[in-house]
Order: sequence, then C-alpha cells, then structure tokens
Amino acid sequence: MNACVMNRWFVGGVALGVGALILGGCASAQRDGAVAPLTVTASSPLDVVAEFPHQQVTGVAVSRAGRVFANFPYWSDGHTVSVVEVRPDGVQQPYPNTDWNRKTGPEAERFVCVQSVFVDETDTLWIVDAGSPKQTGVVEGGAKLVKVNLASNQVAQVIHFDRSLAPAQSYLNDVRIDLQNNFAFLTDSNLGAILMVDLANEQAKRVLENDPSVKPEPNLQLTVDGTALIDPEKQQPLAIASDGIALDPEGRWLYYKALTGRMLYRVPLDDFEASLRSDVDLSNRVERVGQVGASDGLAFHDGRIYVTAIERDAVMRYDPATQQSEVLVRDERLKWPDSVAFGPDGALYVTTSQIHLTPKFNRGASRVEEPYRVFRVPREEVATGPLAE
Repeated sequence: MNACVMNRWFVGGVALGVGALILGGCASAQRDGAVAPLTVTASSPLDVVAEFPHQQVTGVAVSRAGRVFANFPYWSDGHTVSVVEVRPDGVQQPYPNTDWNRKTGPEAERFVCVQSVFVDETDTLWIVDAGSPKQTGVVEGGAKLVKVNLASNQVAQVIHFDRSLAPAQSYLNDVRIDLQNNFAFLTDSNLGAILMVDLANEQAKRVLENDPSVKPEPNLQLTVDGTALIDPEKQQPLAIASDGIALDPEGRWLYYKALTGRMLYRVPLDDFEASLRSDVDLSNRVERVGQVGASDGLAFHDGRIYVTAIERDAVMRYDPATQQSEVLVRDERLKWPDSVAFGPDGALYVTTSQIHLTPKFNRGASRVEEPYRVFRVPREEVATGPLAE
C-alpha cells in the first residue's frame, strides 16, 4: 500500500470518461485520466467521495454494504450515462448494466432521464425515470420506476406510468418506499402532485395535484450563490413544485415540500394509502409542519429530517417534535446541494448539482467551473453536529 493510501487519500481511475472516484486528496496521486484531487483542510467536515467533470449528478444512494450509486439526468447534449455504481477501486460502472444505460432503443426498456435513486431498508435500489429528455416532455414509455435487486444486480420490477399518471409536462422527481404496506410515493416537481403506487399490484394514483402544499409558493424569489433564478421561458422567478420527500416509518408520516417553498408539509401514510381505493379527501389531512427554507432533497434519519438548503450552501436538519432547525454543515463547495442519503454507518452523503450555474440560468453560458461532486459527512460529525451555525 502506498503512502497516499496510508494517509487516507487516494485518487481512483476513470471508466467511460464519466469521472474519477476520490476518497480524499493526495497532491501527488494522479493516474492517467483521473481528476486532480482537491485541497481539503484537515478540519473540513466534507470528504469527497466522487467527482464527475462532465456529468451533472442529482441523486445518490448507499446500500447496507456501503455500495454507492449515483445518477445523471438527461438534461444536456453531453449526457452519456444515467446510473452508475461508484466502486471502491475508482471505477464508475454503468448500473445495473450498459443495456439499461444505452441511448437508443425502446424507451420502455432503457433509462431516458433518471432523476433520482434510493435504497430502501431491504437493500433494494429504486430508480426514478422521469422520462423527459432535456425536460421537453415525457416520451411514450419513458416515465417509470425501476426496482433493482442489489444481491443479484438484476432488474426485479419495472412499473410504467401512463399519461394519466405522468402527463406530458410532468417531471417525476424523488421516491420513498413504505415497506410496511408495500407502497411507493413519488413527487412530480413540474406540475405538482404526489404519485402513490401499490407495489404488489402496480395500481397507482395521482393525488393532491390541486392542493397548495405541492405547488410553488407564490412570489418567492430563489437566490443561490448570488444568482436570482429566473425561468428563461416565462421570464419570471423560477417556480418548482413538490420535490423533496421523506418518510417516517415509525410515526407513519409522509413529509414533502416544494423546491420553491419554505414550508414543510406532512400527511399520515395510512390516509395516503387508503385514498388509493376510496374518496378520502387528502387535502383535509395535510398538516403544515414548519419552515425549513428552500430545499431540493429531504431524508428522514433518527427522528429528524435532513434538508439540502440550496440558498445557504448547506445541509440542515429539522426536528419535527421541537420544530427547531440547525445547520449540520455549511460549505461553499456545496453548490446547490441536491440529494442526501445515509450510509450503513450513519454517514451522510450529498450531491452538488450546480443547477444555478448551468446555461439555463446564465443567458446560455455555463458558469460551472468545478466538477459535480458527491460529498460525505462522517458519522461522527453527523452524530455530534451541528458543525456550523
């Protein structure tokens, strides 16, 4: 083992030109095709897990064995792969195979525009395919939820969503799984709605699509890293609907919020699931939980909700019991923290999608100068935080 590995720093190799895995930063350790390591101070709470120089990452998921998965939506011409496993040796392997990641062929049998990945407590990987390349509209057969058995690395189930569930202008975003009753819940971040799916019989239903809780909050201007986000087509402040979602399995609550919004909402899981087969008025079941700020991803862990605070370059956590928020970590490298996930040891993983620096919000010119990244906050820091006030 060389000195860099002994010092906890190693730069991994590159597969298919996607990027390089980095488990730290040793200035002299760089193989052909690898990305130069970052200079990170010893006191920094963020470890670099992976860098993607040319692929915009949004989602991250970690298995019970510590396997790391990331996804890249088809938002630009440079898109080459949809889902990868970031292996310990530095290779970023298309997952579950190259066939699912191909760019041609029937849309129902391959990834089209993957927005998120999620590993449930049974160590099953779920992949949300919004099916809307470059966000121009859902293509036939594109919108789906893909279940992958991590033990066999085989696709175990594919649930397709027709136009009644994923309209042409919808954009399926994130997913959570209720293992107790075998339900999936997905957010639609474009039109605003929650899609619930009975995984046993694949029945599904769109709910709350007329409720204010899934809509962007009116007259809210998002400003990220000094950039006021304006929708270039509508020439008005960017308005993104229901996006982040989190599930409390013990309390039996489903939490969610709009990205362009500061209020967190929740609905009892049992009411959600009963509404699939009845006329339960879910709007009457919606509860306002508290203000958590504009955010992209949510994750429920140890009784608290972890929030990617996109306007603060931070990850925060919110305690529903006390209605108190605290900053876990704030760092200028958290450029649009997008999704969060937890590893088997309690470490927190977070992606940086740099959405505000892309050409869409900068008059057609990219301001992205750094690689897209996955960071890790060690378990000890998560347990003892907050790390910043």
